[in-house]
Amino acid sequence: MKDNNRKGLGTSISDNMREELKRLSKYYGLVKCYVLRDNEPSQVECREVAKYVASGKALRALRVCNERVGACVDVGEGEEVVVLEIAGRRIFIVSDECTRVKQSQKIAYILTGKGELRTVRSPVNGYILLYNEILGEKVERYQVFIVVKE
Repeated sequence: MKDNNRKGLGTSISDNMREELKRLSKYYGLVKCYVLRDNEPSQVECREVAKYVASGKALRALRVCNERVGACVDVGEGEEVVVLEIAGRRIFIVSDECTRVKQSQKIAYILTGKGELRTVRSPVNGYILLYNEILGEKVERYQVFIVVKE
């Protein structure tokens, strides 16, 4: 009788571990970006999304999928996209790609060179499409693309 209980306990621990590992593996999920051509997605490097968004409008239909949150955001050609530039000694992002944000919601904190902590808030209601890290600068620098959706 004790052996049966142990087998049941071992199975449940194994199942719990498996579920916990699945949950933890989501933290390492990727963000994938696509350009939609004739409703067919063609995967591109996410840093290329910047060239498809100019003067506040999407020049092509885009899709960004975030495996961590299990969501995708589609942007139609001509849809409004706000681009924020964030720069500082250290940047702490508190909202993930493909998540909904409300106007004035905190999306990041910036630690300045003077040691001050500043808050970055969303200027609009919408979805965070992508955080694009700009490499090769003395300070950390990001572009934040927010699709405007009321």
